[in-house]
Amino acid sequence: MRIGKLARTLISVLENPITRKHAILVLGPAGIGKSDVVRQTAAFFTWSMIDIRLSQMDPVDLRGIPFQDANGRTAWCPPSWLPDVSRDGPEGIIFLDEINGATPAVAAAAYQLILDRALGDYKVPPGWAIVAAGNNQSDRGVTYTMPAPLTNRFSVWQAEPHIDDFTHYAAQAGCNDKVMAFLRFRADYLHKFSGKDYTSGMQFPTPRGWMRVSDHMRLDLPDQDMHELIRGDVGEEAGQEFITFCLNYEGLVSVEEIMADPVHAPVPPDIGKRYAVTMALAARMDKNTTDKAWTYLKRMPRDFQVLAVTLAYRRNKTEIMRTAMFAEFAEEIISILQPKR
Repeated sequence: MRIGKLARTLISVLENPITRKHAILVLGPAGIGKSDVVRQTAAFFTWSMIDIRLSQMDPVDLRGIPFQDANGRTAWCPPSWLPDVSRDGPEGIIFLDEINGATPAVAAAAYQLILDRALGDYKVPPGWAIVAAGNNQSDRGVTYTMPAPLTNRFSVWQAEPHIDDFTHYAAQAGCNDKVMAFLRFRADYLHKFSGKDYTSGMQFPTPRGWMRVSDHMRLDLPDQDMHELIRGDVGEEAGQEFITFCLNYEGLVSVEEIMADPVHAPVPPDIGKRYAVTMALAARMDKNTTDKAWTYLKRMPRDFQVLAVTLAYRRNKTEIMRTAMFAEFAEEIISILQPKR
């Protein structure tokens, strides 16, 4: 399941009180945004979210501390992190992150919480959902094979990255236009990892790493220092390809040139440079620039037109929806943003 589709599906499942009671497990490669999707879902509903890292727990952390009650029998103090309606609200998400990094003993202790929505005498409030996430075992992380009975207690979803989902998210997050342009041109570098060839400490490209690149490009650093940062974020191979792309990017027609004369400003013949110009325009389109940007974009192939309008819509729905440009592509853009399940 694409990571962008994952968010929509999770919202659909959790907004229904009947399907919300079924625990969900999201598995996928490291660094693609699984945890972010769960956080965004909680924010969408304005629910509380309790983030629990089972990989850092012992079995007693789930069951609680034993004590002797008034009748001389053993009772258990439930952990303080369990949701309390008076404190956390009637609805929310218990997020069990890194679940397949938990030791078998902790995983066994989680059985009751996941299947029965209870721990000893404690009952999970009926409005709360249980969602878990973990990395693929092939990704060389600290993982254990989950017991089959535990896996069967979940609805298991396999998440995977996709360039369209990344650029739509990145546009909203203010990602550097060079990063987005490069990844549209070289989508194979969005997430590239080989567990077989991995050497400990060797960096590799992920969506999370590219967002770090975007943040680092805000810094005013000498080129050599910036290049070292980029390689440290996404690895030697992807980093060098991106650096080379940026060197070519600098010689492109600027947004200022396009705004000054959208009819005659040159359109790059190279597909990589077309992506660069498209991303730059999408990042600048607003109520004052859209008409001129659209005049220029109409001189480019339709795929680039749709991409620019879609990303501009992601950044600023209110202004873009009022333009004639959006009206021309409305149906196509909606189909892109909300693909059929």
